[in-house]
Amino acid sequence: MNFKGSRLLLLVLISLLFFTNKSWASEITFQQVVEGALETNSDIIRAREEVEKIERDIEKVKADLNWQVDLSGSSGVNSSDDANLNLSLGGDRSYLGGLRLRPEVYIEERDVFEGLSNELGFKFNLSRDIYPRIPSGEEKRLITLEYRLEEAKRSLDQEISRKLIYWLEGYFDLIYLKKRVELDREQEVLARDNLDKTLARQKIGEAGEEEILTARIQLMEGEYSLRERKNNYEQRRRIFYNELRIEGELLLSLDARKDSFKEMEGLLEGLDFNLEDRSNLLESIMENNSEFFRNKNSQKLLEYDFQWSKVNNNLGVSLNGSYDSLRDDWSARINVTYNIFDGGQRKLEEEDFELQSNELERNYREIIERLELDLDTLINDIELSQMNLKQRDLRLDRANLEEMAARQRLERGLINEVTYEEKRKALEEARLSFKEAEDRLLISKLRLLEALGLF
Repeated sequence: MNFKGSRLLLLVLISLLFFTNKSWASEITFQQVVEGALETNSDIIRAREEVEKIERDIEKVKADLNWQVDLSGSSGVNSSDDANLNLSLGGDRSYLGGLRLRPEVYIEERDVFEGLSNELGFKFNLSRDIYPRIPSGEEKRLITLEYRLEEAKRSLDQEISRKLIYWLEGYFDLIYLKKRVELDREQEVLARDNLDKTLARQKIGEAGEEEILTARIQLMEGEYSLRERKNNYEQRRRIFYNELRIEGELLLSLDARKDSFKEMEGLLEGLDFNLEDRSNLLESIMENNSEFFRNKNSQKLLEYDFQWSKVNNNLGVSLNGSYDSLRDDWSARINVTYNIFDGGQRKLEEEDFELQSNELERNYREIIERLELDLDTLINDIELSQMNLKQRDLRLDRANLEEMAARQRLERGLINEVTYEEKRKALEEARLSFKEAEDRLLISKLRLLEALGLF
């Protein structure tokens, strides 16, 4: 499969759908809201701060490996009434391979009061672990931090992608709730007008009590439906505004450019993935999943630690060298150590390794099982959304035919305007349901793309 997309895809889609040239002081577009929410959402902020924290920790380790320069001095008097003053300027540098350098410039001044001696000297110390060739403490720390950084970056990317899809879905919900409020308002107006006409007909004896009661019931049903829909819309709107931090007098524009949907569909269909090829889909999901990646890293680090500990418990060889210019003294040493008895530490480390390894392996299998279920859910959701879209398309065709037939019957005087308006409203509802089904399919596809790591 060719998975070469990026998270920018969704931002492009959002721009295609929701960018508008309208510019009112109190109105804000969905694109602008998303741009702000990406900076203020608490979950994204926590994930971003974790990345920044690990990056700082890496810089701290690298700073510790860089040159450390210190100035020191001492003075004192001995039993012979000699006063002395020592000053030194020394540097210290450690390298990832285990090499450590310590150059130093120093002054020794003896019998300060008489000024008998004032000498400038140079020292140099070198140490290096020869065997076993395992990472130094700083290098181990860097390896761990670099793995953690990659995990944190994946978690941040995943959090951003999921929030974008979640917000887009919420925005679609608001659009269709608002449009259904408008349809219910039209129905309520129609029911009120019908009641007025029925009352007028009653006065001339053309309508009875049963028709009046029916008209009143229809009006009450319309009022109830409108009130319920408005309350639902307002509740969802407040939740959505709170989640995306839309404050003050700002009003979120719900005027989406739906003609861009086909353009979006073209972008999505251009991505190469086959719903029938579940093994490759699962493999891609596993590669992208942050929890799976964290488990694999933990297994690698555990194996590294165990191997380092195993070779470090036996033979040890190190090299030390020094030179002192004032004393014209140099030395070179090879230090050899061999651990004969460790008090059972090695056995305990092996048992601990087995316990941790088994736990990570169990967690690994659980993650795979969960990802398999997630993949099935994502694919089933897409297939159901596709079926629902086809069904809505057929219902829209039927509603078009029924509205056309009703209009012709109205023109011939075979039905009244109220009956025709019911068919027209049913057509508007069918159109709305079809567009809603299109967007449900879009959200389903985006969720699979997110799991595959395509943006």
